[in-house]
Amino acid sequence: MNNNHHSSLLCPICRQEKPTDRMMPGDLIPDSVVAEIKQQNPGWTRHDAICTTCLNQAKMQHAKSLLQAEKGHLSDLDRQVLHSIGTESLLSENPDVTFDQSRTWGDRLADQ
Repeated sequence: MNNNHHSSLLCPICRQEKPTDRMMPGDLIPDSVVAEIKQQNPGWTRHDAICTTCLNQAKMQHAKSLLQAEKGHLSDLDRQVLHSIGTESLLSENPDVTFDQSRTWGDRLADQ
């Protein structure tokens, strides 16, 4: 840990030191997600913080359990959405950005 002892915390789930802005107090986590965390990590309590990576993994697992219980199976789209939740990634890109990147300076000038 560095000299400023408030700049990072140890996540009790993954055992990695994380910046405090990447940690979530346990008492702010919804009960349904808390149950998922405790199922996988019985020693964890609401008094503990959890890193956002581990929290997102728990959210993904909870959503997966709900979808499987409701539908009986997961579609490819369901799996993509769950993966994006667990990895904090986007499912789509802004098409305007992609379009703008393919335009030449002359194209942009002509549109003005």
